[in-house]
Amino acid sequence: MEERCALWSITHIMLNTCLRDGLTLQPLEFVSVKKQQGKFEKSACIVSEFSGCGKALQGAFIINPYDVEAIAIKIDEAINTSA
Repeated sequence: MEERCALWSITHIMLNTCLRDGLTLQPLEFVSVKKQQGKFEKSACIVSEFSGCGKALQGAFIINPYDVEAIAIKIDEAINTSA
């Protein structure tokens, strides 16, 4: 857990493209670490619409993992938003 939190602290964008999932905790961990650091505004979370946390994270970019072009567009939006 400590290593994951260290990773989240240095990243700007979190990408979760799960195809089938209940409640993935990694995006929630990412948001929590960013909020604690005060860098919440400078980061972005891209979450699969099939993920349970996609519904819980307001403001996250929601993607369909089967649509590769839409994922690329959302990544581009996230990069430009978090800059």
